[in-house]
Amino acid sequence: MGMEAEPKKPSEVARKPALFVAWISVTTLVAALLAGGSVVGTWVRPAFFGALMVFFLSLGARSPDLRSPAWRLIEIGFLLLTLGSASAILLRAIDVDLLSPAFRESLAFGLDRGVGFLLGMACVGYGIVLWVPEIVESRQHARLRLEKANSVLERQDALVNIGELAAGVAHELRNPLAIVKSALQRVRSDKLDEEETLRCLDVMERAVQKADARIAGLLDLGRMTDFEPELHQARRFLEDVAGLVRPQARAAGVTIRVDADDALTFWGDREQLFQVMLNLLRNALQATPHRGPIHLRAETREHGGTRMIVEDQGCGIAEAAKARLFEPFFTTKRDGNGLGLSICARLVERHSGRLQLVSGDTGGCRAILELPQGAPRHAKV
Repeated sequence: MGMEAEPKKPSEVARKPALFVAWISVTTLVAALLAGGSVVGTWVRPAFFGALMVFFLSLGARSPDLRSPAWRLIEIGFLLLTLGSASAILLRAIDVDLLSPAFRESLAFGLDRGVGFLLGMACVGYGIVLWVPEIVESRQHARLRLEKANSVLERQDALVNIGELAAGVAHELRNPLAIVKSALQRVRSDKLDEEETLRCLDVMERAVQKADARIAGLLDLGRMTDFEPELHQARRFLEDVAGLVRPQARAAGVTIRVDADDALTFWGDREQLFQVMLNLLRNALQATPHRGPIHLRAETREHGGTRMIVEDQGCGIAEAAKARLFEPFFTTKRDGNGLGLSICARLVERHSGRLQLVSGDTGGCRAILELPQGAPRHAKV
C-alpha cells in the first residue's frame, strides 16, 4: 500500500487567512489615522494599496501553493491601484508645459478615482471571488486526505487488535490443551490405578471447562445483542443486582449497602446494564474477603444523567494494572478469564456512557458507571 501524502496541519492552513485579516485591519487603521494630514494624507492611498500589494506578493512568495491565477489577479489589482494613486499625485505635483492643468487634473482623477481605480478594484474583487472557492476546495481536499489517513490508521489499529486478540486466544487455550495432553499421556501409560485414572479424567474435565469458559467469553465479547432502552428506577435496579449477590456476600461475611433516591431514574437496556453491574459487584466481593461493607449507590451527575458506583474496601488497584484493566484476557485473578471488564466496557459504550475504575479515597476500588441524560435513540456500536 502506497503512503499517502501528509495532510497540512489545520493550524498552518488557518494561519494565513488570520494573518491576512490582521494585516488589512492594521493597515486600514493606520491609513485612517494618517489621512487627516495635508502632506502625509496625500500619500495615504498609494501607501495603503502598496502595503497590501507587498503583503500579497510576500505571502505568495513564502507560500507558492497560494499563487493561483486568482491570487495573481489580486496582486495585479493592487499593483494597478498603487500605480494609479501614485501617478495621480505625481501629475498634480509636477508642472508639465505640454499638458494643460485641466487635462492633468482630469487624467489624475481618472487614474486615482476613475477608470484606473475601477480597473484595479475589479481585478481585486474578481480575484477574491475566484480565490475563496479555491481555499474552500483546498480545505475540503485537506480534510478528505486527513479522513483517509485516519481511516488507514484505524484499519491498521484494527489489524493490531485482531493480532493481539488471536495471540491472547492462543495463549488462553494452550494451557488447558497442554493439561489435557499431559493427562491423556498418563492415562495411556497403563500404569495408573482406577483412582489415579479418575483423577486424570477430572483434571481433563476441568481443563475443558476452562477452555469452554474462555470461548464463551469471546462469544459474548463479539455478540451483537438487541438494544432495548427503557426507563428504570435506580434504587429498585440496584436492589435487584444486590439481591443476586447477597447470599454469596453473607457467606463471606460481607455486607452490601444500597443507597439511591427513590425518585432517581435512568435510561438503558436492563439486561445489558444488569450484566455490567452484576460483574462489577462480584468483582468487588472477590476483592473484599471478610471485609466490607460494599457500597452500591446511584446519584445524579452534575451535568445531567446518572452515575452508579460500586465501592469496596479491598486491596485496590495496582499501578501496573490500571492501564490494562479493560484489555481482553488481562486479569489479576487466579481463576479469571480476563473478559469480564472488556465485555462491560463494550456494553457501556453502546449506551454512549463511560466506565472507569479508580482507587477509593480510603483504599479499595471504586467502579463508576456514567450514563447520559435522556433516552438513547440507538445503540452506539
